[in-house]
Amino acid sequence: MLSFYIVPSLDTHNTKFTYGEAPERSWYYEFVTGKQDLLITVGDSWTWGDSLGQIDFDKGIFDDITHRTSHVFGRLLADKLNRDFLMLAKCGATNSEIHRMAFGYIDQIKSKYRKITVVITLTELMREITGDPWWLDPAPTENSLDGFLTDYEYNMLATFHAAMLEHPDVQWILARNFTVSYPSNISKFPYMLKKTWVDILAEAQEDKSLYPQDARIVSQLGFVPLEEYLQKRSLHRSWRRDLYGLMSSASLAIDWLMDSDLNYKKATKHPTERGHELWADYLYDIVKG
Repeated sequence: MLSFYIVPSLDTHNTKFTYGEAPERSWYYEFVTGKQDLLITVGDSWTWGDSLGQIDFDKGIFDDITHRTSHVFGRLLADKLNRDFLMLAKCGATNSEIHRMAFGYIDQIKSKYRKITVVITLTELMREITGDPWWLDPAPTENSLDGFLTDYEYNMLATFHAAMLEHPDVQWILARNFTVSYPSNISKFPYMLKKTWVDILAEAQEDKSLYPQDARIVSQLGFVPLEEYLQKRSLHRSWRRDLYGLMSSASLAIDWLMDSDLNYKKATKHPTERGHELWADYLYDIVKG
């Protein structure tokens, strides 16, 4: 692999990245061959390409790097665009980590290329709320859980949007994978795609029921921190009905993913190789505009 000398090593003293997974599952990958243009993809395990190839935790296979990095959507898209490729994706990443990966070194990178496109695929809400509550209002509106999540997501998207506006010479694409943003928030941020990765998977399976459009949190990585926060603020009982509704939507989402022919049946139901191809094809049309 060629050295991507433009990006310095991550300084863990100045960021809030967390480690603890197998060292084979690096959050950083590059494929640089001297092209004039660059594609960067940023996200969590879906962007990283978890479950591709021979990856199997039960068998102690934490990565299949050659196969994974040649079949992940970012590499497929970079090849279609004839670009160098940089992937910054961490399994289990929070949206605050995704933000830091996306904007931490863009100034040092963009002067080296004629054109740069950055595809940021956000993960579910709430993963960072207890460990890195960046987007939590000092005095949050607490009329309902839905209102609280809407405001929280708005703050998050506004932060991403503001950082993107600081780099108008970069083509930014902001998307979601297995959760859905509030329509009122999507309409306020032009970089946000209206279709999610799951939407694209659903369109390719016309006989499948629609994915729940109110799935804001799906995995325990989001629910556990949220419940800790609610308990800390003594909101767990008063918002219990709302929380059950959120969990019900998550259950429907998991059922859909389990039934999908384009998602694996382990971990957070990552897309298959065909699922990565479909997402790459969709994004190609967006990038080419």
